[in-house]
Amino acid sequence: MSSDSTRAHYRVVFPVAAGARFREFCAAADHIVIDCCETGLHYLSAQPPEPPVGAEVEGTIIFPDGEETRVAGRVVWTSQGEVALHLSVQSIPFTRIVQQQRYLRHEWRGVTGGSG
Repeated sequence: MSSDSTRAHYRVVFPVAAGARFREFCAAADHIVIDCCETGLHYLSAQPPEPPVGAEVEGTIIFPDGEETRVAGRVVWTSQGEVALHLSVQSIPFTRIVQQQRYLRHEWRGVTGGSG
């Protein structure tokens, strides 16, 4: 990698209105998904407190097109209600990431902003 800002995986960013959710096992509410890639998930916690860094978290991502993917990983950082997971245990298939980007481009034209 040539710079710190270069990502190893393609990331899809969800508009809040798209309704991507993360249903964490053992949690009472669904979290709002901000973005994800094959090995990472970034969400806004629906209920404080956020899990501590290093905690193992698993659940299901419910994508805007209705598809669901089970994921599991470890919390790598939290900040002001946001949580980032490294999905080292159960990741998101690359094909799901691409399908979501296509869905968002088709259904949410002009709302998604940049290239991720």
